[in-house]
Formats: sequence, C-alpha cells, structure tokens
Amino acid sequence: MSSLISTDSSVRCRDIDKVAETLKRFKDGGAKNFQVIADFDMTMTTYALTGTCFGVIRNYPGFPKEFFEKTNAIKNEHYPIHIDFTLPEVAKQNKYFREVIRDHVLLLGDMISDLAMGACAQYKEMVSVGFCRDPEKDGERYAESFDVVLAGGDPGFEVPSKILQDIIT
Repeated sequence: MSSLISTDSSVRCRDIDKVAETLKRFKDGGAKNFQVIADFDMTMTTYALTGTCFGVIRNYPGFPKEFFEKTNAIKNEHYPIHIDFTLPEVAKQNKYFREVIRDHVLLLGDMISDLAMGACAQYKEMVSVGFCRDPEKDGERYAESFDVVLAGGDPGFEVPSKILQDIIT
C-alpha cells in the first residue's frame, strides 16, 4: 500500500508509515470488522461512470451478494436523509450512525466537512481519504485534515480500490 501512495505524485499522505500500519491492522481484522463510510453526493467521482461515490463501492465486483443487498438497503434508507436540506446536520448524523460501526473504518470524502461522518461513528481506527479537486487552492487544508489526499480534477479510485482489495482478499 505504501508503494502505491509514495509513487503517485497526485497522492499525498500525512504519515505514510502510520497509514500503512493501520491498513495492515484493517487487513488482519478482516472484512467482517471493516466499514466504508462515504458521502452519497455526486461530486467525489465521475458521475457518468458511477452515478455516485457510493456507486464505486457498490459496483466493486469482489463483494459477495449479501454485501450488495445490505448496502442497497442502507443507501435507500439514508440517501433521502442526505438530500433533505430541512434537517440539521446533527439530526442527519444521528440517523446515519444509530448502529454501532465495525472496528475499522475507511472514510471517503470530497469535502473537509465529510470528516464529520466519522465523528459520530464508533470505531477503533479510521483512515480518511480526501478527494481534493483543487490542490492549488485547497491542498494544504486537505493534507492537514485527511490521512491520504487524492489530488486533481478526477483523481480516480485506484488507491481506495487497492485498499478494498487488500482488506477483503
């Protein structure tokens, strides 16, 4: 994992050794103790290819059928809450995270405020990946906030995909 992060100039990592050690513990803990938290909006990935950032996770072919059934049910429950602008953020977070979350969390977000999704979750360890569309303007703020920053107009999903593959295989 550290080689993927260190060889790509569009990837920044606050503490590559710490992230690599944490991801190793994620893998050792197995898929049953692993949770992905991602925003549901349409700005994190190329909309034409996935529909949403959640679509990238949902379309990953390595997950069992039960995964797709459960994540589809979660999406159907939570997406209407996400787009309900009459609800305050605190109320949304309480609805999102009423269940206890597994030990290891990978948080994916394209805005620094997406880190709040992890604030209400119960977990032992989390690695946050930030998708920074404008690294010249926002790169430093993202680097200070996220563990890993993917920079550029469309940074792709190679790093999160590799993380997922390493953990579930």
